[in-house]
Amino acid sequence: MDKLLGNEIFFLESYCLHLFLQADWEGLSKFKAQDMQASENRAELAVMIAIANAQLSNELECKSMITLAKKWGLSNATLAKYFSESVHLALKEINSVRISETKKVKDYVQRYLSPLVSGFSRYEYFSQVISKQNTKPLLQNRSTFRVNVISRHALGNAWAGNTINTVIFRHNGILTIKDYQFTAFYIDETTLRIVSNNLKSNNTHSYDLIGNYNLVDAHNSISLGVDRAGFIHICYDHHGSALNYRRSLKAYDITNWSDEIPMTGLNEDQLTYPTFIQPKAGNPLLLMYRDGTWKSGSCHLKRYCEEKEIWMDYAVPLLSGSSHSPWTSNAYWNHPFVDRDGTIFLSFCWRTDYLDSRQIVNNVNICFMKSFDSGLSWFSSNNRPLRLPITQVNADTIYAVSPESNLINQNSMAIDSQGNPHIVFYENDENSIPQYKHLWFDGDAWHCSVVSSRTAPFSLRGGGTLKIPMSRPEIVLDKQDNVFLIYRDDTTDNRLSVQLLKAPAYQFHEYERIKIIDDNLENSEPVIDRERWDASQVLSILLQRNKQPNGDMEYEKFNMPISVIDVSFEILNNNF
Repeated sequence: MDKLLGNEIFFLESYCLHLFLQADWEGLSKFKAQDMQASENRAELAVMIAIANAQLSNELECKSMITLAKKWGLSNATLAKYFSESVHLALKEINSVRISETKKVKDYVQRYLSPLVSGFSRYEYFSQVISKQNTKPLLQNRSTFRVNVISRHALGNAWAGNTINTVIFRHNGILTIKDYQFTAFYIDETTLRIVSNNLKSNNTHSYDLIGNYNLVDAHNSISLGVDRAGFIHICYDHHGSALNYRRSLKAYDITNWSDEIPMTGLNEDQLTYPTFIQPKAGNPLLLMYRDGTWKSGSCHLKRYCEEKEIWMDYAVPLLSGSSHSPWTSNAYWNHPFVDRDGTIFLSFCWRTDYLDSRQIVNNVNICFMKSFDSGLSWFSSNNRPLRLPITQVNADTIYAVSPESNLINQNSMAIDSQGNPHIVFYENDENSIPQYKHLWFDGDAWHCSVVSSRTAPFSLRGGGTLKIPMSRPEIVLDKQDNVFLIYRDDTTDNRLSVQLLKAPAYQFHEYERIKIIDDNLENSEPVIDRERWDASQVLSILLQRNKQPNGDMEYEKFNMPISVIDVSFEILNNNF
């Protein structure tokens, strides 16, 4: 017995039982048939792993483990007992228990699942081993945070034939100013719906703007901004087309709108990616947008004057790639960030024409700039003055990316408590597998690390909006400078997930990934409320399951539910 208790089989059994008692379905689901083959308790192990996969909606893996359990001697009656309704009720309760309440978890397991755990020939000994301090290394592969779902607000059904309502480059898709949270989305080709929710009273109102909207192209998304006087500004239905813009006629009111009006009339005929930059520290509302095409464009900046109710143009383009013949380009920016002092942080990459007939998307280099005076002057990360317009020649390149590296454009950025930027994106690793990456500045130097463990390659290829197995990532930081990377991809069965990267090292651990909600979002990307997060550490996310035809072709006309979910992230003390 002593020899058996000391070998690898016993460790495997102890560890699996530990994961089961802690309801760690992610960890338990990673075990495969070959891992259990030599165990005399392999049938019980297979059932535990089947239950874990059932909790994660991994139907094929669950069925496979059930088949193994039967092959290894478990009867249909015993299997039915393990998968009874009482079991699922117990599992639901276990999932709601804080991980520090270990005894309570064990009580649930033993009350409802005692036939399963007692099926282990050495269960009593396993329980003693798990309770001892010298087994703490087992807990190193346990998440050290959790997601708290505060509320979910249904907003009805909306267009879902493509990702037009959930593309990540909505600046902003959901936005909180004071106690008002605003969002907007398309219902159909004639209806744009604006929603206002008073976060104190929880009173929700909606208003429909009737028009003719091109929903075939997912680029034509809706962006919102609010000026210093509380008036709402909205841009919509753009992809290399004339400006579509309105503003509200009353502060914080979504029921009265101007007609479609120009801003200044300058550089407003070939507009894409309208980006409202919210006022901070007395600065005005800004609008940044592309004038031109994906391979030959310039980024322009406008500022709004509330007193005169007019927009004004900045004299020189901010970013420009339209004059570098024959290799003209366009800058694609990540979400801009404005800190409490009003400093604007901007990061971006450059996209050129295809290199050959394969039409592989060619994004290169990640660059950075910041402004202390509402965009009038700009500086590099080491405070070197920059001369406008910024081009590929004079840009502050903080991370070099070679051509055809599957670098995705239009990602996200946030700032830590020390004023240092953190950027998330994806590109190929050394094995040509696209991986999420975290790029951050420590005040002296830039650092970059891989923060995913994908195994399947794919290629960004072709025009229009692409059907991609991984969304572009979002990022927020808490008050302790911990990074939360938010994304949806095929490795999480298209569930929205969050990856914790703990300050100050920001090391990647796969077990620090949690699904935020168990909804299949298919092709959507995270659309988040940054203003509310910065104010209260509550993250509001616009959720909808969308399809996305490759290149915006062969779209379908149908609607799906759309909602706003409010969550918080809690760092746990996992010591027993």
